[in-house]
Amino acid sequence: METITLKKYRGRGNNYLILDPNKNEVFLQERNIEMLCKRNFGANASGLLYGPIMENDKIIVRMYDKDGREAEQYEGGICVFAKYLLDDGYIQKDEFVLADEKGGVEMHFFNKEMAHFLTGGVKEEESYTVAENFFS
Repeated sequence: METITLKKYRGRGNNYLILDPNKNEVFLQERNIEMLCKRNFGANASGLLYGPIMENDKIIVRMYDKDGREAEQYEGGICVFAKYLLDDGYIQKDEFVLADEKGGVEMHFFNKEMAHFLTGGVKEEESYTVAENFFS
């Protein structure tokens, strides 16, 4: 039996699992994601964030809902994933671009606990989220 390592974070009132492909060798299947996110059997998560995937100088994240389907962009998920990247040393700067299926999202850290993002080149503040790592 192969072991996988997941991290669980909370952002915007939702729990997210993070599966890092750089630390795990696993093929994602819809039924496996659903099982991991289930309330009574799994980790009771709103979704799974798969990444970082490094591609052409971009950091990419794939988002899945609790039913295992690839999901739309979650505001809380984006901020949680940014916090994970900071916690695990993938980024050292206060600003960077995180990419998903819809394009790039500019991320800004005001401190080690709070991530703020701007979407689609918008110049106004969109969202603040505190993301906590349950296991730190």
